[in-house]
Amino acid sequence: CNLALRELNHFLNKAAGTPFDVPPVHLRAFLVEAALRGTSVPRSRLDGLCFAVNHLHITGIPVKAEIVTIYVSSKQRAAPEPAGATWPTVQMVLHLECIAASEHLFPVVRYYAATLSLCCFQSLRVIDAQRSSILGIANGVITGRAWDSKNPSSRAPKPFTWSASTQGLLGTVWALPIEEAWGTQSPSDLRSIRVDFLFPALDSYSML
Repeated sequence: CNLALRELNHFLNKAAGTPFDVPPVHLRAFLVEAALRGTSVPRSRLDGLCFAVNHLHITGIPVKAEIVTIYVSSKQRAAPEPAGATWPTVQMVLHLECIAASEHLFPVVRYYAATLSLCCFQSLRVIDAQRSSILGIANGVITGRAWDSKNPSSRAPKPFTWSASTQGLLGTVWALPIEEAWGTQSPSDLRSIRVDFLFPALDSYSML
């Protein structure tokens, strides 16, 4: 409300504290300019002025003028559309696969590269991968279960099982770090990061 009044003062080039006497066409021009400058949407500015008129008893601002209300109604914000998915590039996928299959000095780096590779090869959302447990890795296939996936129809979690080939685009076995972390014959340094989440929380020691 205060911001809308100050900007209207500035738009009308009038001294602060002097009474308002705004022609409807000038009020519409003020809302148009605010929208074009990107400082506010017309409805927000008009709501602020309506508060001033209705609750602060400021007169001289024709907030109910037809030329004003018709313009604001025509500029209602459209319903938001879901943002499109951002797909990883082939170069990114190959880079992750190479790190996962390499002998990188830090096991946790290989593990995270493998889990991100899984998201790419299985088209698995990161949030679903995070809420997944590994069911098994056999015959070149890794299988897991996402236990808290969003279900748009019911808004209730809907578990599902997913599977992906452990062989990457370069023919390497990118899933080996995951198998080591979740399997029974795991190196102790990888075994320590095993939790019920595919992306475990790390402390400073794990990053070294």
